Amino acid sequence: MATSVESLIESFPHPSIPSIEGQPTYEPITNITHLLNTNTASVQTDLGGGGAHGHLVLTVSTAGLATLSPTPFLIPNNPGPTPIIPNDVNTQATNIITRAHPEDLRVWREYINVDAALKQQLIKAVNPLYLSTLQH
Repeated sequence: MATSVESLIESFPHPSIPSIEGQPTYEPITNITHLLNTNTASVQTDLGGGGAHGHLVLTVSTAGLATLSPTPFLIPNNPGPTPIIPNDVNTQATNIITRAHPEDLRVWREYINVDAALKQQLIKAVNPLYLSTLQH
């Protein structure tokens, strides 16, 4: 089962991100970015990046991540609520697809929840005044 947003935040090395007082400037934004990067990297995954960088793809550019590992990060697709079985596959292939589906769903949900946890931390750290234009 995928880890919940709340339990992810509690498990992060930095479960609490300091709030930015007033208008966000370079220094506090950089500090928050480093904390979020640490949190993101702490959630292990086998989706890429050599496995050593967790979900860092959520907070670092693809080019930046490529400097850390030659293995690209494969963002998981939503596998849907049930396995999709093509009409022209045999029973063995059907069994493989069916057995893989719960893990595919767990991995996708974990990726989505890590992203949501990071966004929740960032939103709590920044005055809503400075985020209002992003709401639409």
